[in-house]
Amino acid sequence: MTGVDIGETESFLHGGELPTLIVQSTCHAVHIFVNGQLSVSAFGTRQNRRFTYRGKINLHSGITE
Repeated sequence: MTGVDIGETESFLHGGELPTLIVQSTCHAVHIFVNGQLSVSAFGTRQNRRFTYRGKINLHSGITE
């Protein structure tokens, strides 16, 4: 599990562009949770398990796990 501390002055909290989460995986699938909620599930193919997920995520100020 990875956590990050988001400061209240981050521009995306005040109408700026949402941050992009990038996950590179060599597994069949990943389930990505943000703020304790399932954000997305992503998966590779039978022929190629490796994949990269890129997506915007909505973070809140404080510690995000």
